[in-house]
Amino acid sequence: MKNILETNAKESMETLPQMIKDMNELQRQSMETLPQMIKDMNELQRQSMETLPQMIKDMNELQRQSMETLPQMIKDMNELQRQSMETLPQMIKDMNELQRQSMETLPQMIKDMNELQRQSIRILQNLNKL
Repeated sequence: MKNILETNAKESMETLPQMIKDMNELQRQSMETLPQMIKDMNELQRQSMETLPQMIKDMNELQRQSMETLPQMIKDMNELQRQSMETLPQMIKDMNELQRQSMETLPQMIKDMNELQRQSIRILQNLNKL
């Protein structure tokens, strides 16, 4: 057990200087890139602050336009609904009349079709005799 602890301690002491070097290198690189990162963040913030007022104006203008057009849109929709309600009874009457006429003419159509079928059969029979 003592040998394992001594071996681990020895290995740790051997790798510690490289770990310290690596950490120092990372810290050095971070310190080099940090100023540019801060500049970039400040530039983004500056640009955002420049564009924000226009974005707010644009949003307000869209909202204003929507509020202006909304009443007319509601009026138009109500007018369409009113017209539909006016024309609906006539449409129903027309459909009922078409249905009634169809029911009146249907028996004659069936008779005519049956007669055509009989004639076709006779013609075919006559052709077969030839």
